[in-house]
Amino acid sequence: MRYLLVLFLLFPILCFGQLLTSNSVNLLSGKVYERVNIDSDKELTKKEIEAVKKALVDKTFGFISNNLQPVKNDYINKYDRGTVKYNPETRNYSFYTVIIPDGTVIESSNFTQFYPYTKSITGRNLVFINCTLVNVDIDASWVLEGSNNSQVKNVAVGNADIGEGKHQIDISKRVKEDKIGGKFVEINKDKIYVDSDTLNNHLLYFHK
Repeated sequence: MRYLLVLFLLFPILCFGQLLTSNSVNLLSGKVYERVNIDSDKELTKKEIEAVKKALVDKTFGFISNNLQPVKNDYINKYDRGTVKYNPETRNYSFYTVIIPDGTVIESSNFTQFYPYTKSITGRNLVFINCTLVNVDIDASWVLEGSNNSQVKNVAVGNADIGEGKHQIDISKRVKEDKIGGKFVEINKDKIYVDSDTLNNHLLYFHK
């Protein structure tokens, strides 16, 4: 009888343990995102989609729109937000990997990526009209009309302790110029401010 009671209590965990357990992802902020323990290469089931989306909204400061549906459990950080399905009601897909049905026409949407030539969009014979495709690797079957496909590097050129637990990171923004052999040329400089204990986390994501 006692054995049957133990099995009864463990049954939900044995059946749904994959959704109830989690693994940890260190965010750039220094916080930890407890990612649902589902393989990152696996296409999610309906129940898994609900679990992954809840975790993303609860633990990553809402880095997923209500209109977006995660396809995989592959969120890394704010510069690599994981794989989602294209939804015509959503315009901003910056830092997501997006699955778009073949032949879709997309207008006035943002697909900006952090690193040059990122393979962030899946889909053939797509048409992009007035879209931002900065740092996106373009497929030969796509048509771009009035869209920006600049390739830009954000290079950390220095950092300084500014006190009170904060660091300043100096950023050189460099755009690829095909007219001069594809070299990256500085177009402006910027600064970002981060908690000192997360400095190294951030520097890892900037070009040296």
